[in-house]
Amino acid sequence: MRIVPVHLLKENVRISSDIYDTSGKVMFYKGYKVTKDAISKLKYFNIKFVLITDEYCNSADFPLAELKSLADAILNLEKFYEITSNNKVDTEIFSDAYFSVYDLVEELMIAKNKLKINYLPDNLIGNTIASNSIYTAIMSTILGLKLGYGLEEAVELFLAAYMRNVTLHSRKIKNKKLLHPITAYEFLSKNYMLSSNILLGILHHHEAIDGSGYPQKLQGDQISEYAKIIHVIKMFYALRSAPGMAIRNYIDLNNFLLNASTKFDLDIIEAFVENTLYFAEDTLLRLSTGEIACVIDDGNSYIFPTLKIVKSNGMYYKEGEILNMEHMPGVNIVSFMYYVE
Repeated sequence: MRIVPVHLLKENVRISSDIYDTSGKVMFYKGYKVTKDAISKLKYFNIKFVLITDEYCNSADFPLAELKSLADAILNLEKFYEITSNNKVDTEIFSDAYFSVYDLVEELMIAKNKLKINYLPDNLIGNTIASNSIYTAIMSTILGLKLGYGLEEAVELFLAAYMRNVTLHSRKIKNKKLLHPITAYEFLSKNYMLSSNILLGILHHHEAIDGSGYPQKLQGDQISEYAKIIHVIKMFYALRSAPGMAIRNYIDLNNFLLNASTKFDLDIIEAFVENTLYFAEDTLLRLSTGEIACVIDDGNSYIFPTLKIVKSNGMYYKEGEILNMEHMPGVNIVSFMYYVE
């Protein structure tokens, strides 16, 4: 299945994952055939991306869509984020969010061998005010599980990753960018019974191991391991989400990883590289040689995608040919494609 921006969505393609509204109800079920009215409704509800399936999609399902607890977790986390952004406290809402996160992480733990870290754009599954925090928390948790975390640690990591920005949108706080790790730490420690591991993960999530981070300019082992994991996932999302820069950032990714030892924990970076798809399976890419290729998962894709040529101009590669970007010197990815035309 492939992620397509709603403004480029075509009629008659099929949705490959349930889409939810702000109340957690399903707007469109998996398999729904898109109509003109459906596109208008998606735009009205500010849903910016959807997952579709067509003849070029090889993956059987969107792994996160299989998680039965995902919709409840999103709904309860949204409620918590909304009240906290308004400087309100509600322990009952927090309790609901905590237990839904516990259920979600249990499912992630069961499915961890088939899950990989990849980029999910905002408002993919539904119109959420904190979708970036939700997806960052999910991917941070997957990385923690790949590092050998147990259930309790993984739940704590998820909560730290999700709640790290809860005061970022508060109207009462000035200098939000620099101060939000401190204000989030203080607000949450004062009003909720959270472990020191969660709180330090929140406080340290902008620190770097060379001491160049903030707010405390900590170094090395002074930094919470949860924060180190969150920092790596934030870096990945920054590379992938920059408007118009995802392809250029991919070209520069090798240089970035070579210099990563100064900013990030090497063990975490190694686990990240081994378990990450920079381009998700079924993504269509135009190559500098003119072909259109589809990303496939052969178990070794990770940072360097394995590609299947789905449209060829006949000059360089044949349709159906399987290639790996690591062994294609001189060939670059030019742009994303959403349909083969």
